[in-house]
Amino acid sequence: MSEALDAAVILGCRVETNGAPSCALERRAARALELLRSGLTTRLVASGGRAWGEHVEADAIARWLVERGVSRERILLERLSLTTVENAMFVAELAARHRLGTIGVVTCDWHLPRAMASFTDVGLSCVAIAAPSPELPEKERRRRALREWLSGRLDAKVVARAARGGARHPFRRAFDQASAREKP
Repeated sequence: MSEALDAAVILGCRVETNGAPSCALERRAARALELLRSGLTTRLVASGGRAWGEHVEADAIARWLVERGVSRERILLERLSLTTVENAMFVAELAARHRLGTIGVVTCDWHLPRAMASFTDVGLSCVAIAAPSPELPEKERRRRALREWLSGRLDAKVVARAARGGARHPFRRAFDQASAREKP
């Protein structure tokens, strides 16, 4: 990839009980950090609102990046999403508010097709950026593929419902409420 991105979005996943990113989340954050350091983006979005114990995914991602020298000002937080399709919907709101054009979607290689479908379904211009995963046994690869296929079908239904709901949709209201709380 040689085209500059307005931002790279790191999709959240499991956080350890001590607040450290899981191996998968660390691979995703490290891949985004490579993009930042190589000059392919100047902004990162830590996306994920699921709390693992006392630790929220987006906060764990941001903390990991800051510990590696990334300025906090370069990181946008999306702390509302609990699913991949919600990552896409809430990032679309952030992208509109911050005038972000092309976005890099950073996630595990096996998760990338569904993530890209969600991000393009909500109207974002995106580039797929894989964080390579370790090899898995065939049975686990099949289980994961089935889960991703089923989840993708559900995600498409959520996006269609949100499109019908417009400004009154719960996602939009939740985003507006959270944004209002963050303003000084």
